[in-house]
Amino acid sequence: MALYTHDPIERGTKASEWLTKNSAACTPAQLAMINANRASWMGAADSVQLMGQMDGILEAKATSSPELMAALYGTKPSPPRKSDTVTSASAQSTTPRPTVVAAAPVSTVPTTAVVVPAQPGGPVPGAAGGPPGAKPAAPAAAAAAPVVQQKYFNTKVRDSVREFFAQSRGSDVCPPGTIMREMRCEAIIAARKWKFGEPVSGDLTLKEVAPTLLERLGPPPAGHRFVQVGVDVLLLADDGRVIDAVLDLGQVPPRLPAAQPAKKA
Repeated sequence: MALYTHDPIERGTKASEWLTKNSAACTPAQLAMINANRASWMGAADSVQLMGQMDGILEAKATSSPELMAALYGTKPSPPRKSDTVTSASAQSTTPRPTVVAAAPVSTVPTTAVVVPAQPGGPVPGAAGGPPGAKPAAPAAAAAAPVVQQKYFNTKVRDSVREFFAQSRGSDVCPPGTIMREMRCEAIIAARKWKFGEPVSGDLTLKEVAPTLLERLGPPPAGHRFVQVGVDVLLLADDGRVIDAVLDLGQVPPRLPAAQPAKKA
């Protein structure tokens, strides 16, 4: 009944009437279960008055159930005097009903838009209204998140770069410009002429990144571009500063010759 009565006032009234009518026939265990589920069943209809009514019913039932009395109070007190016994009927009769306050009706009269008069030099930014046919102002573009130095190329991107150059190196052991060292392909010359956070020098040759690799990298962040310097893929800012890099073409593993089968004696 409580779950299918959606109006809180009606739900509270029905629950109170049901308790008054049926609580005497309930066992102590059933009353304890009702009280334990009261908040979830009643929702917004749960009130101090309903809680007081339920407590009165439980106390009245507890006089003949030492187990329930122990569950309510933690001990088994002596039975109360007859004059102190509170019945559910008396608790219900003295419990005031909550005052119902009607919600204020929603006004259906359309509000009048306040038009801010135009100032010399153009309309006021953010002002409502405007001349007929005028286009609304475009929303301001969200500020782009700053690119953290040496934090742009994640593991997934570096793996994509390595796979691209591993597939496009041909039959060589290592891609051009690299040599095998300790079972991986590295730059032939270890010294690099660029540094993180500094602009690349003018004597370096900047190559455009292959279109197929660009598809793997995705579009660069605003104000940045991808270039290849030797065997390194760099992310440069518009001012030429090196923001991040994938070194040695992602450290492509060398292509080792297949093992020849041993000749039979």
